Amino acid sequence: MKISIIVPVYNVEKYLKRCVYSLLCQDLPSSEYEIILVNDGSTDNSVSIAKSFANKYDNIRLISQENQGLSGARNTGLAYASGEYIFFVDSDDFVKPNIIGKVYNKCIENNLDICFYGYELLDSDLNVIKLSKPLRKTDRVYTGFELLHHTNDIGSVWKCFYSRKLIKEYKLSFYPKITHEDSDFNYAAYAVAKRVMGINLIGYSYYWNDKSLSHERVVPKIAHNIKSDIVVAKRLKNISNRIPTSKRIIKDYLQRSNSLVFSIIIQLYREKLLSKETKKEIFSFMIEQGLFPIKGRTASVKTTLLVPFVNAYFSIIWK
Repeated sequence: MKISIIVPVYNVEKYLKRCVYSLLCQDLPSSEYEIILVNDGSTDNSVSIAKSFANKYDNIRLISQENQGLSGARNTGLAYASGEYIFFVDSDDFVKPNIIGKVYNKCIENNLDICFYGYELLDSDLNVIKLSKPLRKTDRVYTGFELLHHTNDIGSVWKCFYSRKLIKEYKLSFYPKITHEDSDFNYAAYAVAKRVMGINLIGYSYYWNDKSLSHERVVPKIAHNIKSDIVVAKRLKNISNRIPTSKRIIKDYLQRSNSLVFSIIIQLYREKLLSKETKKEIFSFMIEQGLFPIKGRTASVKTTLLVPFVNAYFSIIWK
């Protein structure tokens, strides 16, 4: 099997057909790639739609589980995947026609651990509102760590093909019950990837439903997102506990962790929807995780100079 496409499914009856049909309109024989639909406890008609696809197409498999969230669904998909390369697709998005064979061939030709490509951001009417920036240098193989210093846009996993061998060797998985699980996964993946390449093509259509309730700013969601960032910052700081890595990467990731903590503190200070009590509770959580006071440099000279002030000031106002 060349490619395993993992698609978490949760209450997406409106979008699922569009997504799956896009995965069927590809430039590989169906016998050479599999589509793993992971029903994550859907309560709408998504399961029936997924079953109809699985019954009709031999390369589509449906797995159902109780709700575990996006990370849990992806991890389940990984457990069942058999392809040489893994491709994560969100079920409200879709993929450009005849794209996966091109990306796969690039992976094989260059023995890649990770191959990434461009994407477009669509509004609720499917108008293109953003295109990813074209790469300055294509057809060059980087280490994952080198690439981190060429781009800040590594967050989303749906714009990458990952070697399943890499994932298995380093036991890479998605941390449960947080937002920004993609960034957390990619920081680990890029730390161990030896061969990474980008392709200048738009392969993925990311659907931004600006009318969705999930995009509303509500207090519980804001607090959860900030706490998720704190978890990611801690895991960055302790990257050597997760994977074998070099002192250089450990130092770099500590600075990235400190930068993230710095931005979290400023966000907390400016956030008007959170009460003082909620801010203090989140701040206490940050201290419990060993992230405050900030110790050492950040990734920026400017914010590094501000660290002593930030440590002193916020120790007082959020006691």
